[in-house]
Amino acid sequence: MSAKPKLERTSYRTPEELREGCLQQIRDAIGVLDGSAKPEEIDDYKRFIMHLAHDVAAAHREGGQDVSPAESDALEAIADTLGVPAGD
Repeated sequence: MSAKPKLERTSYRTPEELREGCLQQIRDAIGVLDGSAKPEEIDDYKRFIMHLAHDVAAAHREGGQDVSPAESDALEAIADTLGVPAGD
């Protein structure tokens, strides 16, 4: 890659706007895949996203827990957006 990709910078005014913006980006990514990928590739991508999200949530222990309640809520929201169980 010869040039750094351009990033769209968005300011969210509230945590709720940030949360919805992130979930919308996940929906948009799945929408792109729906038009071009095989169903099993989409399922693999969804599992990848959930695995990545869980690894990020568990990267730092809070209050003696691998995944804090707020992180658990975020994982559930991501799973709901992807249409998969939160434990996958």
